[in-house]
Amino acid sequence: MNKKKKKPWSYRRLCVLLGGVLLLLFLSAFEMHTPRQALRTAEQSHSLSPTKIVLQSNKPAGISFSSHQVDWMLSANETSLLFGYYQNNRLLFSTALDYDPSLPYCADILGAGIGRTVFLHVFGAITDPEITKIEITTDSRYVDVTSRQSYTLECRDMTYRSGNYYFVLPIDTSRSDFDSNLYIARIVLYDRSGQTREYTYDKPKVFSEDYVQALQERSS
Repeated sequence: MNKKKKKPWSYRRLCVLLGGVLLLLFLSAFEMHTPRQALRTAEQSHSLSPTKIVLQSNKPAGISFSSHQVDWMLSANETSLLFGYYQNNRLLFSTALDYDPSLPYCADILGAGIGRTVFLHVFGAITDPEITKIEITTDSRYVDVTSRQSYTLECRDMTYRSGNYYFVLPIDTSRSDFDSNLYIARIVLYDRSGQTREYTYDKPKVFSEDYVQALQERSS
């Protein structure tokens, strides 16, 4: 009994098969580098349980560097805030901040630089529904440098999620007196009754490189 010979694949069938393989590879690569996947990477680096995105930079807003987009995301869970910078859906830098039950707010600063590009943001959440406004004062981390700037944010202009108000404040890095080594020196909260609550923080005991170098030159 003669066996039927199998017909060789036509050029068209080969093209369809190759196209399907390439499509699967593309979809797999896309799945590996989505904003969600980048967020999971940040969560794992800080040993956090899953967080939900509450704020993120708008496309195509953000900071341009080498024709690639640098974006930020603020996410949260019941105990922590997570803020990070991302490029091409890959994590660049991130920081996590736990809520303090004794405080009606949670805030911090994150900054980073790539080449000559510097970006810096104040981020946080207000957890007390009676608060209507927050005033944040930043200053240089260095003991020998003063670089105080104040920023006021209304809760009505923030993003509201699950009982909290969330905010991300970009710091202008184009000023000639810009200082990238900042910390939050003072926070003032205003409530619905017109009362204020003030929280101040001491400077880290760190001196600038210029100051240390000057001391070394004097002692030599």
